[in-house]
Amino acid sequence: MFFVSGDAAKSWGAEQPGSPIMAANDPEERVTIFMVWVGNWSDGSPAPAMEH
Repeated sequence: MFFVSGDAAKSWGAEQPGSPIMAANDPEERVTIFMVWVGNWSDGSPAPAMEH
């Protein structure tokens, strides 16, 4: 996860078709939280398929 000040979802290309980046805007905290889907976990095992 990445935390960025303000509403930055569009500048990161989040929530676009085929994009692995998901965003959640928290206006109370004035921050956007980004989550990036990956194909494998850090130990090399496969991650669940991206269904977005």
